[in-house]
Amino acid sequence: MKQLVRNVHIIGTGSYTPETVYTNEYLETIVPTSAKWIEENLGIKERRIALPNQTTSDLAVEAGKKAIENAGLKPDDIELIIVATATPDRLAPSTAAIVQDKLKAYNSVAFDLAAVVQDFFLVYLQLLNLLQPVFIIML
Repeated sequence: MKQLVRNVHIIGTGSYTPETVYTNEYLETIVPTSAKWIEENLGIKERRIALPNQTTSDLAVEAGKKAIENAGLKPDDIELIIVATATPDRLAPSTAAIVQDKLKAYNSVAFDLAAVVQDFFLVYLQLLNLLQPVFIIML
């Protein structure tokens, strides 16, 4: 079988979750549901809630900083930023462009993909279409 993907490696990862936690038990106190139903039907045990002044780009930047550090890179080394989200900061500019500016990753191309659950797979498929050896952060 012909090798389709060459010279591509995940060299660093990063993640970030807001500090505020809503448990299923807490949700029982504010909406008509039960903790047991949520976990059994949705598989969710808790949710992380962003602060009122935190945006998607704020969360992505924190994850991006960790990914860059984990990879041993500098922001100037990043060549592509893709933000897959259903909750962009605004319609324009893209959240990825805002992340690019906040990270000072000015050598990169940046764009958003509108996605929810399948975001990682959509980003991966998009990368296969764009693929060349580059340093990439996926948020």
